[in-house]
Amino acid sequence: MVGGHKEEDSAPVVESVRDFLSIIEHITKGLSGYVFRGQSNFSKYKLESGAKRRIRKSCGTGSVAKWSTLELYHQFLINSAKSKGHYFGNGTRELSIFEILAELQHFGAATLLIDFTRNALVALYFSAIDESTDGSVHVARISDTFRFREIPLSIVTEKDFKKAFYSIIYNRSPYDLREEYVLEYWEPSILNQRIPAQDSIFILDTPNFPENYFEKIRIAKEAKQDIREKLERFFNISPVSLFNDLPGFARFNSAESQYTLSTDNRLGDITISIQRGNIDEALSDLNKLIEENNVPGNAFLLKGQILESKNKLEEAVSNYSRAYELDSSHVEFLIHRGIAKRKSGKIDEAINDYDIAEKLNPETASIYYNRGVAKRKRGNNYEAIEDYNKALELDPNYVLALKNRGVAKRKSGDFEGAIADFNKALELDPNNISALKNRGVAKRKSGDFEGAIADFNEILKLDPSNQRAKDNRGLAYLYKGDLVNSELDIEEVTKNNPKNSKYLRSLTELLIKKGEYCKALKFVEDSLRLNKNNPFGYLFRGIAYALLGKKIEEGGLLLDVSDFSIKAKNDFRRARKLAVVRKDMDVFTELEKWEETTGLDRL
Repeated sequence: MVGGHKEEDSAPVVESVRDFLSIIEHITKGLSGYVFRGQSNFSKYKLESGAKRRIRKSCGTGSVAKWSTLELYHQFLINSAKSKGHYFGNGTRELSIFEILAELQHFGAATLLIDFTRNALVALYFSAIDESTDGSVHVARISDTFRFREIPLSIVTEKDFKKAFYSIIYNRSPYDLREEYVLEYWEPSILNQRIPAQDSIFILDTPNFPENYFEKIRIAKEAKQDIREKLERFFNISPVSLFNDLPGFARFNSAESQYTLSTDNRLGDITISIQRGNIDEALSDLNKLIEENNVPGNAFLLKGQILESKNKLEEAVSNYSRAYELDSSHVEFLIHRGIAKRKSGKIDEAINDYDIAEKLNPETASIYYNRGVAKRKRGNNYEAIEDYNKALELDPNYVLALKNRGVAKRKSGDFEGAIADFNKALELDPNNISALKNRGVAKRKSGDFEGAIADFNEILKLDPSNQRAKDNRGLAYLYKGDLVNSELDIEEVTKNNPKNSKYLRSLTELLIKKGEYCKALKFVEDSLRLNKNNPFGYLFRGIAYALLGKKIEEGGLLLDVSDFSIKAKNDFRRARKLAVVRKDMDVFTELEKWEETTGLDRL
């Protein structure tokens, strides 16, 4: 019971924030009017003021047992402060005696004021600062009028020392039936930034302070770091919020104060290592942190991202799953797991993760964006566009969603809509090379070859070594009919990247245009060996076979060209099947054009 004496050994023990709240609920029984004080050492520190500790250390133990001693000490303290001019608030208003004491205490002076707070979690934070020993939280109900009373406003505002001090000591009726020691308390106004931040209230110390008025709770030293991290993460209780003025912040970070890197601090350091490119060092530090502590889901999220960057996708998925197990309300864990699954080819599982995330937080634009990416990967361009639309409804300036919606529109044959999306993306991010490249491709597909060349030229100004831009510019020149410039670009890119199937296909297309079908067949075979599932490889090989057969036939050579026609038809058939799977309209458009050009019947 609050107010009843309790042996220290029987004090309830706190091992988590949840434990603490449960004990506070039990002590207070849902009633209001309680105050709390946190102390970092359960056994070392009594519940007493700095003034009593200073007097005892300087004058001996017996000196603090008298009101006269406390009176003389505070008169000396107040007079010294006034003689230095420290009695004006904000440089203009003269402070009362109690306001001077509060300001002195604020800057570290020893007064008879004992800091309490109405916020139990603030007290818990102070009790959890020193991890070398158990801490304590003291609880009392100041609304118990038989043991506590508020100092009247007339005394709080008194500027004369004797009137203020004597009123507290001697202003007691002989007929007062309350306890022998009625403790006085004062809830100050906003003298400084720290008072409202800590929800402060002062209880005045007495020569024989009745500690039995207070319930005492033990805070286990092993739990202190986790308690602080939980309070910082979920309740915004930290040195930054509690010591929100310069003097308080400096005192909290003095040479004598303990410095402990929290899990969040260590995760921040690991993130900096990653940004600096020290990936292996970051992973090693992260593994140590996970082994040493009960870490939050963010630690596994970070580990998953490192593993994903190393293309260890299964391990990345495992860590994202662990993060989600620790906090199943955190949609970011599901989003990252979906990305890793998509990269590993598990498209349906990735989409399922995004579906779950949507139910948890349907207002998160990145859920729809990433689900759209997965659907486009599966070839569902129209469904992908629907998801990109949802992402852009929530965030109209989502550049990645605009760019990818443009790609999906281009793949669906909507070149005008694609170009509009790329234009918007480039308004928001003018140097976005990916948006420039895709706009250039869309312009080339729509027949705007000059516009396409201009976009690829812009990329090459930003990045002169960009091989994709040079390859795409070569194709734009090719379709424009400028074979000289086309050949310069495409042959340079192919020479620099002889095992890139995409650039080999471009060279094949150039050779077909030049009528060099045998050479074209050689390079397209190389391209298909590197990537046998790309429909354009089969399309261009079919074109080369068909045109080679047609050339032989028109040349009057007595050769059987039926084999070329069969091979061309088979390759067109393969290209169409792959295009169906990928739902790639670009392939269908090219097939229709070349079947008509070569005279082959559409199968």
